[in-house]
Amino acid sequence: MTSLDELRNRLAALVAIVRAHQTLHGRVRLQKLAYLLQQMRFEPLQHVRFAYHHYGPYSDQLAGVLDQAVASGLIHEQVQTSDEQRRRFTYEVVERHEDLQQLGMTEEQQHALCSFHHATERAHWRTLELAATIVYLQRRSGLTREQAVVRALGLKPACADFREEALELLKTLSL
Repeated sequence: MTSLDELRNRLAALVAIVRAHQTLHGRVRLQKLAYLLQQMRFEPLQHVRFAYHHYGPYSDQLAGVLDQAVASGLIHEQVQTSDEQRRRFTYEVVERHEDLQQLGMTEEQQHALCSFHHATERAHWRTLELAATIVYLQRRSGLTREQAVVRALGLKPACADFREEALELLKTLSL
């Protein structure tokens, strides 16, 4: 696959993830959704590289595609700053954008995205963070599920209250 095809696939997947939510809240959520979807063998994301980051698996490639989509007007980004000076990002697909028609998915991919969205739409971002980190540690470090859970919670004590939800999500996703 050429790098142009890979870029188009990344962009199409990103648009599809955001579009499924209508309004997607948070960069962490977007990164973790993309990682979990990739781990489910979703073809458009198979060539995306993820590395461990503070909030779990993170792809600078995906972040770059998001920046390009925002700069081109394909995705609208809204930034709000809280009293604690934390920034919150919200994303929406610009449905009238002229390039949107070129980013379609196959029927099989659309079905996979729909099922994935149904399973993840109500998940707290901490649940997604923990679930993605568990899978990442299992696959990158060769840990068992329980070893990965213990290690992930050691790295992410703020996610402790989301342990059961993360494990249930992974079961639902067959990961």
